[in-house]
Amino acid sequence: MNNWYRQYASILEAEVEEYNRLSDAGEYYRPGDTEIWYLKTGVSTDSVDLENLYRTHAMIGTLAETDPETIFSMMQSENWDTDNAAESMLDDLGVEHSSMRTGDVIVVGDTAHVIQDDGINAVELAQ
Repeated sequence: MNNWYRQYASILEAEVEEYNRLSDAGEYYRPGDTEIWYLKTGVSTDSVDLENLYRTHAMIGTLAETDPETIFSMMQSENWDTDNAAESMLDDLGVEHSSMRTGDVIVVGDTAHVIQDDGINAVELAQ
């Protein structure tokens, strides 16, 4: 067997360490005040209630990053969940998707940034 194939096989056989929190994804995912909310499985994007996110969404973590466009990019599975290490964590939260998508919400301060088909819509939250 070739040496490169042995290395390749050992990589495939290596156990993936599962994420327990979003910050397990790496140094760019350090906790902060920005809340990341993913739509729960079976909930329609028409049912989003920004004043009661806990009913329709699961908060998968917080980030120090505050720019919604940057966060949207960071939260694509090829960037933060390349080995499906978050699968168990997301299942426990009632979420079936790892890439941020339509219906998900980023809360920065008093503003909810709702991911929509045509971009990110900023909505001021009631105080």
